[in-house]
Amino acid sequence: MDDEIGGVTDGRAIRRIFDELSEPFPEGDIKVLNKGGRSFSYLDWPAGIRRLDAVLGPENWDFTLRPWGADALIGTLKVTLPNDVEVVRENVGGKPKMPGGDEDDRVKGAATDALKRCMMMFGVGLYLHDTHETPQSQPYRPRPEPSRAPTRQEVGKWYDKGGDQGGKPAETLRRPRDSRSFFAWMMKVKEVYSWDDILQDVDAAFKSGRYPKTYKDWTTEQVESGTKWVAEMCSKTETYRGEFDDILREAR
Repeated sequence: MDDEIGGVTDGRAIRRIFDELSEPFPEGDIKVLNKGGRSFSYLDWPAGIRRLDAVLGPENWDFTLRPWGADALIGTLKVTLPNDVEVVRENVGGKPKMPGGDEDDRVKGAATDALKRCMMMFGVGLYLHDTHETPQSQPYRPRPEPSRAPTRQEVGKWYDKGGDQGGKPAETLRRPRDSRSFFAWMMKVKEVYSWDDILQDVDAAFKSGRYPKTYKDWTTEQVESGTKWVAEMCSKTETYRGEFDDILREAR
Protein backbone atom coordinates (compact mmCIF):
# COMPACT_ATOMS: atom_id res chain seq x y z
CA MET A 1 0.00 0.00 0.00
CA ASP A 2 1.35 3.42 -0.90
CA ASP A 3 2.12 5.82 1.90
CA GLU A 4 -0.19 8.76 2.34
CA ILE A 5 1.61 12.08 2.49
CA GLY A 6 -0.28 15.32 2.90
CA GLY A 7 -3.56 13.50 2.32
CA VAL A 8 -2.51 12.46 -1.19
CA THR A 9 -1.90 8.80 -1.87
CA ASP A 10 1.05 8.82 -4.25
CA GLY A 11 3.71 7.16 -2.16
CA ARG A 12 5.08 5.16 -5.09
CA ALA A 13 6.12 8.28 -7.00
CA ILE A 14 7.57 9.82 -3.86
CA ARG A 15 9.57 6.72 -2.98
CA ARG A 16 10.94 6.76 -6.51
CA ILE A 17 12.18 10.30 -6.03
CA PHE A 18 14.06 9.34 -2.88
CA ASP A 19 15.46 6.24 -4.59
CA GLU A 20 16.81 8.40 -7.42
CA LEU A 21 18.25 10.97 -5.03
CA SER A 22 20.09 8.15 -3.25
CA GLU A 23 21.65 6.56 -6.35
CA PRO A 24 25.47 6.39 -6.50
CA PHE A 25 27.50 8.96 -8.43
CA PRO A 26 30.08 8.64 -11.22
CA GLU A 27 33.69 8.43 -10.12
CA GLY A 28 34.37 11.93 -11.44
CA ASP A 29 31.97 13.41 -8.88
CA ILE A 30 33.67 11.73 -5.93
CA LYS A 31 36.68 13.21 -4.17
CA VAL A 32 39.04 11.26 -1.94
CA LEU A 33 40.78 12.60 1.14
CA ASN A 34 43.75 10.68 2.45
CA LYS A 35 44.16 11.27 6.15
CA GLY A 36 45.90 9.28 8.85
CA GLY A 37 46.62 6.43 6.48
CA ARG A 38 42.97 6.04 5.53
CA SER A 39 40.94 7.15 2.55
CA PHE A 40 37.67 9.01 2.90
CA SER A 41 35.34 9.61 -0.02
CA TYR A 42 33.12 12.65 -0.26
CA LEU A 43 30.83 14.21 -2.84
CA ASP A 44 31.84 17.22 -4.89
CA TRP A 45 29.01 19.61 -3.96
CA PRO A 46 28.14 20.84 -7.52
CA ALA A 47 27.31 17.21 -8.37
CA GLY A 48 24.79 17.22 -5.53
CA ILE A 49 23.14 20.32 -6.94
CA ARG A 50 22.94 18.70 -10.38
CA ARG A 51 21.29 15.68 -8.77
CA LEU A 52 18.66 17.85 -7.08
CA ASP A 53 18.00 19.65 -10.38
CA ALA A 54 17.76 16.39 -12.35
CA VAL A 55 15.47 14.54 -9.96
CA LEU A 56 13.37 17.33 -8.47
CA GLY A 57 13.61 20.14 -11.02
CA PRO A 58 15.34 23.43 -10.16
CA GLU A 59 12.01 25.00 -9.25
CA ASN A 60 11.20 22.37 -6.62
CA TRP A 61 13.98 22.90 -4.10
CA ASP A 62 15.46 25.83 -2.25
CA PHE A 63 18.44 26.28 0.06
CA THR A 64 18.88 29.09 2.55
CA LEU A 65 21.40 29.94 5.27
CA ARG A 66 21.36 31.74 8.58
CA PRO A 67 24.15 32.35 11.10
CA TRP A 68 24.62 30.16 14.16
CA GLY A 69 27.11 31.78 16.46
CA ALA A 70 30.36 33.17 15.15
CA ASP A 71 31.74 30.01 13.56
CA ALA A 72 28.85 28.17 11.92
CA LEU A 73 25.86 28.46 9.61
CA ILE A 74 22.55 26.64 9.66
CA GLY A 75 21.45 25.44 6.23
CA THR A 76 17.80 24.81 5.36
CA LEU A 77 16.98 22.65 2.35
CA LYS A 78 13.31 22.74 1.33
CA VAL A 79 12.02 20.21 -1.22
CA THR A 80 8.57 20.36 -2.85
CA LEU A 81 7.20 16.92 -3.70
CA PRO A 82 4.81 16.14 -6.59
CA ASN A 83 1.82 16.40 -4.24
CA ASP A 84 2.91 19.95 -3.30
CA VAL A 85 3.99 18.87 0.18
CA GLU A 86 7.14 20.63 1.36
CA VAL A 87 9.79 18.63 3.20
CA VAL A 88 12.43 20.59 5.10
CA ARG A 89 15.78 19.43 6.46
CA GLU A 90 18.28 21.51 8.41
CA ASN A 91 21.89 20.95 9.34
CA VAL A 92 24.92 22.89 10.52
CA GLY A 93 28.06 23.75 8.61
CA GLY A 94 31.13 24.82 10.53
CA LYS A 95 33.57 27.46 9.32
CA PRO A 96 36.91 25.77 8.63
CA LYS A 97 40.02 26.83 10.49
CA MET A 98 42.11 28.75 7.97
CA PRO A 99 45.08 30.49 9.61
CA GLY A 100 45.54 33.72 7.76
CA GLY A 101 42.59 32.86 5.54
CA ASP A 102 39.88 35.19 4.31
CA GLU A 103 36.60 35.26 6.28
CA ASP A 104 34.67 35.03 3.01
CA ASP A 105 36.37 31.71 2.30
CA ARG A 106 35.45 30.46 5.78
CA VAL A 107 31.82 31.41 5.18
CA LYS A 108 31.84 29.62 1.80
CA GLY A 109 33.27 26.54 3.49
CA ALA A 110 30.53 26.55 6.12
CA ALA A 111 27.83 27.08 3.48
CA THR A 112 29.11 24.17 1.39
CA ASP A 113 29.35 21.96 4.48
CA ALA A 114 25.78 22.80 5.49
CA LEU A 115 24.48 22.16 1.96
CA LYS A 116 26.16 18.75 1.72
CA ARG A 117 24.85 17.73 5.12
CA CYS A 118 21.32 18.78 4.19
CA MET A 119 21.50 16.91 0.89
CA MET A 120 22.62 13.77 2.72
CA MET A 121 19.47 13.99 4.83
CA PHE A 122 17.58 13.48 1.55
CA GLY A 123 19.88 10.58 0.64
CA VAL A 124 22.18 12.43 -1.77
CA GLY A 125 25.64 10.91 -1.41
CA LEU A 126 24.70 9.25 1.87
CA TYR A 127 26.07 5.88 0.72
CA LEU A 128 29.57 7.36 0.80
CA HIS A 129 29.31 7.58 4.57
CA ASP A 130 28.19 3.99 5.10
CA THR A 131 31.82 2.92 5.30
CA HIS A 132 35.25 4.46 5.82
CA GLU A 133 36.52 2.46 2.87
CA THR A 134 36.53 4.19 -0.50
CA PRO A 135 33.54 2.64 -2.34
CA GLN A 136 33.32 1.80 -6.00
CA SER A 137 31.46 4.80 -7.36
CA GLN A 138 28.69 4.32 -9.87
CA PRO A 139 26.26 6.81 -11.25
CA TYR A 140 23.18 8.74 -11.56
CA ARG A 141 20.63 10.49 -13.59
CA PRO A 142 17.18 9.82 -14.39
CA ARG A 143 12.38 6.55 -23.28
CA PRO A 144 14.46 5.73 -26.46
CA GLU A 145 11.11 6.94 -27.46
CA PRO A 146 12.67 4.42 -29.83
CA SER A 147 11.14 6.45 -32.63
CA ARG A 148 13.26 9.45 -31.61
CA ALA A 149 16.67 8.67 -33.05
CA PRO A 150 19.64 10.77 -31.94
CA THR A 151 21.72 12.60 -34.51
CA ARG A 152 24.98 11.08 -35.61
CA GLN A 153 26.77 13.91 -33.81
CA GLU A 154 25.01 13.02 -30.56
CA VAL A 155 25.98 9.38 -30.86
CA GLY A 156 29.45 10.02 -32.18
CA LYS A 157 30.71 11.80 -29.08
CA TRP A 158 30.49 8.50 -27.19
CA TYR A 159 32.82 6.72 -29.59
CA ASP A 160 36.58 6.61 -29.72
CA LYS A 161 38.11 8.19 -32.81
CA GLY A 162 37.86 5.78 -35.70
CA GLY A 163 35.94 7.44 -38.47
CA ASP A 164 32.28 7.37 -39.34
CA GLN A 165 32.21 3.64 -40.05
CA GLY A 166 34.75 2.16 -37.68
CA GLY A 167 34.40 3.80 -34.29
CA LYS A 168 34.51 1.56 -31.24
CA PRO A 169 31.96 1.93 -28.44
CA ALA A 170 33.18 4.16 -25.68
CA GLU A 171 34.07 2.68 -22.31
CA THR A 172 30.89 4.14 -20.82
CA LEU A 173 28.67 1.87 -22.94
CA ARG A 174 30.25 -1.45 -22.07
CA ARG A 175 27.77 -3.91 -20.61
CA PRO A 176 27.08 -3.61 -16.88
CA ARG A 177 28.58 -6.17 -14.51
CA ASP A 178 26.19 -5.86 -11.59
CA SER A 179 23.19 -3.94 -10.22
CA ARG A 180 25.14 -0.78 -9.39
CA SER A 181 26.89 -0.59 -12.75
CA PHE A 182 23.53 -1.32 -14.44
CA PHE A 183 22.14 1.99 -13.23
CA ALA A 184 25.29 3.82 -14.38
CA TRP A 185 25.06 2.12 -17.78
CA MET A 186 21.42 3.13 -18.21
CA MET A 187 22.31 6.76 -17.47
CA LYS A 188 24.89 6.73 -20.25
CA VAL A 189 22.43 5.04 -22.62
CA LYS A 190 19.95 7.75 -21.73
CA GLU A 191 22.41 10.45 -22.79
CA VAL A 192 23.58 8.71 -25.96
CA TYR A 193 20.08 7.85 -27.21
CA SER A 194 18.19 10.83 -25.73
CA TRP A 195 16.07 8.28 -23.84
CA ASP A 196 14.84 10.63 -21.15
CA ASP A 197 12.36 8.16 -19.64
CA ILE A 198 14.60 5.10 -19.61
CA LEU A 199 14.07 4.49 -15.89
CA GLN A 200 10.29 4.73 -16.18
CA ASP A 201 10.27 2.37 -19.16
CA VAL A 202 12.50 -0.20 -17.49
CA ASP A 203 10.30 0.02 -14.41
CA ALA A 204 7.18 -0.60 -16.49
CA ALA A 205 8.81 -3.58 -18.21
CA PHE A 206 10.32 -5.29 -15.19
CA LYS A 207 9.04 -3.99 -11.87
CA SER A 208 5.44 -5.22 -12.02
CA GLY A 209 5.78 -7.19 -8.79
CA ARG A 210 8.53 -9.48 -10.14
CA TYR A 211 11.63 -7.38 -9.65
CA PRO A 212 12.85 -5.41 -6.61
CA LYS A 213 11.82 -1.77 -6.44
CA THR A 214 15.41 -0.50 -6.43
CA TYR A 215 18.06 -1.50 -8.96
CA LYS A 216 20.71 -2.10 -6.35
CA ASP A 217 18.68 -5.12 -5.17
CA TRP A 218 18.50 -6.76 -8.60
CA THR A 219 20.19 -10.13 -9.06
CA THR A 220 22.76 -10.75 -11.78
CA GLU A 221 20.13 -12.58 -13.86
CA GLN A 222 17.71 -9.67 -13.54
CA VAL A 223 20.41 -7.21 -14.58
CA GLU A 224 21.13 -9.36 -17.65
CA SER A 225 17.44 -9.37 -18.61
CA GLY A 226 17.19 -5.62 -18.21
CA THR A 227 20.39 -5.07 -20.19
CA LYS A 228 19.13 -7.19 -23.10
CA TRP A 229 15.80 -5.35 -23.17
CA VAL A 230 17.44 -1.92 -23.22
CA ALA A 231 19.87 -3.07 -25.93
CA GLU A 232 16.97 -4.30 -28.08
CA MET A 233 15.16 -0.99 -27.76
CA CYS A 234 18.29 0.93 -28.74
CA SER A 235 18.88 -1.33 -31.73
CA LYS A 236 15.57 -0.13 -33.21
CA THR A 237 16.78 3.47 -33.51
CA GLU A 238 17.91 4.78 -36.89
CA THR A 239 21.47 5.54 -35.83
CA TYR A 240 22.20 2.35 -33.90
CA ARG A 241 25.84 1.50 -34.59
CA GLY A 242 26.12 -2.03 -33.30
CA GLU A 243 27.52 -1.34 -29.85
CA PHE A 244 25.14 -3.88 -28.29
CA ASP A 245 25.41 -6.61 -30.95
CA ASP A 246 27.14 -9.01 -28.57
CA ILE A 247 24.35 -8.63 -26.04
CA LEU A 248 21.67 -9.14 -28.70
CA ARG A 249 23.37 -12.26 -30.08
CA GLU A 250 23.30 -13.84 -26.64
CA ALA A 251 19.57 -13.09 -26.37
CA ARG A 252 18.73 -14.98 -29.57
